[in-house]
Amino acid sequence: MDKDTPPHQLNAEYYRRKNSLGMVERTSPPAALTPQQAPPPPPPPPPPPPSPPPPRPPQGGSPPPTRARGVVHRFAASAGGFVRRTLRIGGRVGGLVALAGAGGYYIESRRVEDFFDAGGGDDDDGGDEERSRAAGRKVQKRVLLLPFDNLKIVERRRGGQLSDLLPENVLLRGGTKPPTIEMEAREVVDAVHAAASDPTISALYADFGEGMRFPPEYAHIEEVRGAVRVFNESHRVHREPNVDHTPVFAMMRNGDPKPSHAFGREFDWREYFLASAFANVHLQARGHLNLFGHGNATVFLRGALDKYGVKAHVVRQGQFKNAASLLMDKKYSGTNLEVVKSMTSSLNSSIFSCIEYSRALNFDLVMWQSIFDYGSLASSNSNEIGLVDSTPPVDPLRSILDVNKAEKKQNKDANSTKADGVETKSPRKKLEEKLGLHESFVKLTATEAIPITKYASMLKRRDRLDRLRKDINGRLWEVSGKSTATAMILSALGLQPEKPPKREKIAVLTVDGAISRNVSFEFINSLRKIRKDKDVKCLVLRVNSPGGDVTPSEAMFEELKLFEKVRSCLDSRSE
Repeated sequence: MDKDTPPHQLNAEYYRRKNSLGMVERTSPPAALTPQQAPPPPPPPPPPPPSPPPPRPPQGGSPPPTRARGVVHRFAASAGGFVRRTLRIGGRVGGLVALAGAGGYYIESRRVEDFFDAGGGDDDDGGDEERSRAAGRKVQKRVLLLPFDNLKIVERRRGGQLSDLLPENVLLRGGTKPPTIEMEAREVVDAVHAAASDPTISALYADFGEGMRFPPEYAHIEEVRGAVRVFNESHRVHREPNVDHTPVFAMMRNGDPKPSHAFGREFDWREYFLASAFANVHLQARGHLNLFGHGNATVFLRGALDKYGVKAHVVRQGQFKNAASLLMDKKYSGTNLEVVKSMTSSLNSSIFSCIEYSRALNFDLVMWQSIFDYGSLASSNSNEIGLVDSTPPVDPLRSILDVNKAEKKQNKDANSTKADGVETKSPRKKLEEKLGLHESFVKLTATEAIPITKYASMLKRRDRLDRLRKDINGRLWEVSGKSTATAMILSALGLQPEKPPKREKIAVLTVDGAISRNVSFEFINSLRKIRKDKDVKCLVLRVNSPGGDVTPSEAMFEELKLFEKVRSCLDSRSE
């Protein structure tokens, strides 16, 4: 067509071509449009907006990484999705962990509660378990067993020893080696103190066997003796603090005393010193009591050194400093002998007084010297002069426990019963006639023996649960104090927390072993940490050391002087 063709003719020609090609479906051909009926032509499409010019790169730089920006956005989106999925999974895992922790806490608390409440046992008459009975629990009587024959009492445990790496069953004289039990002196004392107020513990029993494999130091013996005395006096009401200085025997009674027994096949000086604290001491019928007092033996090397031409150069300061006598002398010098005699005599006199008080004896120095000179005392001689209470042929503890179980099961009297008109003796009566038991065993009504290791372990678990309860209570108190709604929710759930008491602590710092550079370094660091803790109100310095180097000792002393300017400090000596 010509370019000068009118627009209405152009439109008519366009539709004719379109219909002829089948692009528009019609039932009849369109009528020819007049110039007046022809629609106006469509407006031309708007031109595309001009594209912005690309940003100019900085001088000396490269163009911006448009493709890298998209990669970063995709990575951020995928990372966000991963984080959201991780949080959902972590929330579920955290919920499971919290649920498992709550379940473990409940199971642990139930175990500890059942152990100290002795649930499921048999009822016994007595005033100590009235509160347990009122709560619907049955109290089972137990005896706390102290195996002093294999017990090693130390100031602090120092990890594993070489003996701990060996098998438990080692052939020894055709038999087996008994396992060694290592406990700290503080653990033994705490266990005996807890047993004194535990209504399920009705007696204390110490087994010395053929002697203590690891005789403890005198300081540790004194601490254990004090704990046993507390157990013996647990039936009395003690006033704390005892400002009136009322004697123990004049204090109020709170039921019958709990019996304590010590049995051994032989007793040496240290062993008997510890055993005398128990209310009843029993020596095997063919055993011996070897009371020779405390002695001191010193080895002098001067003669051997002279024989081999060795000369020791030692700087000695002070007349009574006798550490160098080992290398400088061939025998006791005058000052050295005076020091040894003075210390030995003082220690023996102190032990005399403790034994006489515990055993209610009235021996003078002449009597004690006669015992030392006599040598080993037979069981009959020991019983005659009052050093022991009875001489059973065997250890009666297991037999007594079995008899008590049988009597509880058969519900029999202690003396005798009648069945079918025939009087039969009770198992206890038969045992008393067979072993010749002392009258003190009548009060031993326990049916189970609890080793001190197990009892101390349960005490630690109970203390751990108590600390956890206090921590939870403190956190709930903080949360409820910040939000009234949270406090109302906790109150509705029955979890109303109590106001935690003000935290005031007493720190115990132990110096164990010879003082060296390493000991001084640890001591100073620990002392500085304690000084920075504002909750610590007092420090108890526990010293169990023979001495050591001068320079580390002076550094520890100067640091302790700085501590005493801001806090109070108490000193406790062991050995």
